[in-house]
Amino acid sequence: MQDGKGHDIDEYLLPLKVTCGFTGMEYCGKVCTYGVSYQLRSNPEQLENIKKLAAEHAERLAQAVADL
Repeated sequence: MQDGKGHDIDEYLLPLKVTCGFTGMEYCGKVCTYGVSYQLRSNPEQLENIKKLAAEHAERLAQAVADL
């Protein structure tokens, strides 16, 4: 997935991956969620979507941890 300027998320994660290598940590991948903005919470429809996306993110994150 790319940002609005044509950059892939992995480009932004490169410093984190390198830091993991230097410190002996294992980089286990990413868990991304897009379209969740706290500033949209005043719109009831957008708030429900934020809650749905957040719950889905939590499930993916919990599964990623369980798979370690």
